[in-house]
Amino acid sequence: VSLIKEKTMRLERFAIELGFDGFGVTGAGSPKAIERYKEWLNLGYEGEMTYMSRNFGRRSDLGIVFPGVKSVICLRTNYLTADKGMGFADNADRGDISLYPLNEDYHNVLI
Repeated sequence: VSLIKEKTMRLERFAIELGFDGFGVTGAGSPKAIERYKEWLNLGYEGEMTYMSRNFGRRSDLGIVFPGVKSVICLRTNYLTADKGMGFADNADRGDISLYPLNEDYHNVLI
């Protein structure tokens, strides 16, 4: 096993120990879907979430933010965990909501 592969596996184990549901590493080049994202923004789909287009250049090229960056570590967390269930969705008297408000704000968890 190469040193890079070994370090990646150690990082993955650590991420799982911290409670993340998924881990991955990818190159820091321009995202494959950046043109679709740009089109999505141009169609106004971001609504009031202006942060999504505010720094488009930085979002499309991480080298602007982190010169020399080669790789990005990606972590995933599930919004619907086994202990939550979907029972709330069976109530016809209540509207559907997104699942993320059912959990602790991951921004605060990461900080």
